Amino acid sequence: MKKRTFLGIFTIFMALMLFWSQQPAPLSAQTDQATKARVTAIAKAAILARNEVIVNGSNEKSPDPLVERAAYVNAMQPHFEKQLHVRAVIAEHRIRYTSFRTSLTVSSLEVQSEKAVLKALEHTVMDMKVGEGDSNAPGNTEYELEHTLVFLKQGNKWNLESIEPYDGFGAASGSQLALEGNIVLPSPSDPIGVGSDIEPLLPEIYTNTLNRQAIVNYAYAYWQNYNPAYRRFDGIEEGGDCTNFASQALRAGGWTDVFGPDRTATNVWFYNSLYQSYTWVNVQYWWQFAWHRPRSRPLSYVSNLKRGDILQMDFDPSVGDGMEHTMIVTKKDKTTGEIYLTYHTTNHKDRPFSDIYAHYPDAWHYAWRSLASFN
Repeated sequence: MKKRTFLGIFTIFMALMLFWSQQPAPLSAQTDQATKARVTAIAKAAILARNEVIVNGSNEKSPDPLVERAAYVNAMQPHFEKQLHVRAVIAEHRIRYTSFRTSLTVSSLEVQSEKAVLKALEHTVMDMKVGEGDSNAPGNTEYELEHTLVFLKQGNKWNLESIEPYDGFGAASGSQLALEGNIVLPSPSDPIGVGSDIEPLLPEIYTNTLNRQAIVNYAYAYWQNYNPAYRRFDGIEEGGDCTNFASQALRAGGWTDVFGPDRTATNVWFYNSLYQSYTWVNVQYWWQFAWHRPRSRPLSYVSNLKRGDILQMDFDPSVGDGMEHTMIVTKKDKTTGEIYLTYHTTNHKDRPFSDIYAHYPDAWHYAWRSLASFN
């Protein structure tokens, strides 16, 4: 009996030894740090090269003399081509990016034998010139992008295999909520045409209770540093923080809460310490509330938007699931008519609409004139 027990234990021991021998050896602390330094350097060089393309139209050498261009160029080629397209589109609208400042903060690194996955946050300030240097246009746009970069080891060298920037677009903000039944949207706003911007006569209450400057000031104050007085929904799982952010700004500008027992109803709009209405945090529900109450009205042209207004987008109209992103107009150039948008998920400040249009030419746009009312 004891002999059989010994043989059984010995067999298990040998099987475990064989299993462990087939597993990749853990990296030493020194090797781990060297790998992190190397893939981080490649990641930063790749992102700097991408930004260099939109500023100068080309990138023939690596921005880091210690990183060979071959280490990232194949993976970055589609991104370079996209940047060239955006550069051409915004040039038609008299916008030119002139210089940039970029930093990269690593959030995590997973290394398994011949593969490494790096997650990092890019923070970029992109200087720009609009027209002949219009004083109404911002001097720069600023943003944060979360990147997932995959590296493969070939021989003793690491090469970038792919990069996925999370731009925060395409999620139904606020727990992926969807309206029940058929969605009937207002007509999309024309993103290219220019229409009359003559305001109809509005009741006195509208002009007295909406503070557009307060909306813009709030957007600038919290586009990057989130207001701790509010819950945030900026993770992918949560669906995005864009509408939550817009609701906060509109409240700062004069919108008052509309309470009701059912927070899923489209005729309420509120936030408290325990929970918020669906209309506060979700793209679909927000426009339902805004459209059916005297707080907003749809505009026929994106060009009619002004500071303190709201622009929403449907990135894939063929799906038929309605709007997916909410942004705040924070500047408008009077000479060129360009509008600039500030939003969460991801965090952007004063992004030119032409830049967004160049990235998503097939999207539908819904422009909303912000009004104010106690009803």
